[in-house]
Amino acid sequence: MAFTLGKRKSLRKVVFELRGRKSFIRREAETLSIILSETGRDGQFRSLLTKCVVFACIGFTAAFPLNNPAAAPLLSALAFLLPVWNLKLYSIKYEKHISSQLESTLALVTASFIRSNNLEAAVAENLTYFDPLLRQVFEDFLAEYKINANLEACVRHMSVKIRHKVFAEWCTSLIKAIQNSALKEDLILIVSKLSSIRIVQENLDTETREILSQYIIMLILLVMTIPLIFFINYDWFLYFFTHPLGKFSLAFGIFALICGIQSIVRCSMPVRYHK
Repeated sequence: MAFTLGKRKSLRKVVFELRGRKSFIRREAETLSIILSETGRDGQFRSLLTKCVVFACIGFTAAFPLNNPAAAPLLSALAFLLPVWNLKLYSIKYEKHISSQLESTLALVTASFIRSNNLEAAVAENLTYFDPLLRQVFEDFLAEYKINANLEACVRHMSVKIRHKVFAEWCTSLIKAIQNSALKEDLILIVSKLSSIRIVQENLDTETREILSQYIIMLILLVMTIPLIFFINYDWFLYFFTHPLGKFSLAFGIFALICGIQSIVRCSMPVRYHK
């Protein structure tokens, strides 16, 4: 009989492994790796992690003058998450920009391709109207096509350079249209999905703008409360650093700040297409 040493796995962990579900930390790490890859920062995950650890150490060190054991780990967590939030907000802005530019870009290429039935000419004649980020992708496509005459392979290689489900679907439909010109009209339907995404995104931004502004105002008030109390009543200010209840209130304020910023990032997520 074989005996195993070490800590036994919990039932929940076993069920997660059987279902293929991953832990929260592993999911977040993979999400950040994907974001870095999409924004052209491949191989910088270790640098991001190092920055987070350095920020966490600074936050933990800054908590020592507070003499608040409850606030120290929360302040460290807040500092650790700052580079992560910065990357996620940049990714959100980047994804919204790419999605909005794809609509006009694919519409131009689709219209020219349907008219001329020549994909290389359709891309070349509209290249100057493309956004710089998308222009580079299509320039690489033209450069590859000059070397590799297999047009379908060039389109397939281009489809993985932009992580966007509608763009991938457009490239798949484009390959079918190259094989069968009767399927070119399907490209128009796929481009119309980007128009639908844009309309939904604009409506969502309008509805969430007020919510986000309220979140931001409340967070500013939360951060400015302590300096404001310092000028109003110094005895009340000392209460937050000497009395146990005051220390707990300060720790709870930092926790609320973390939850608030996380909510802002979550509410800012762009609309994504799902089949």
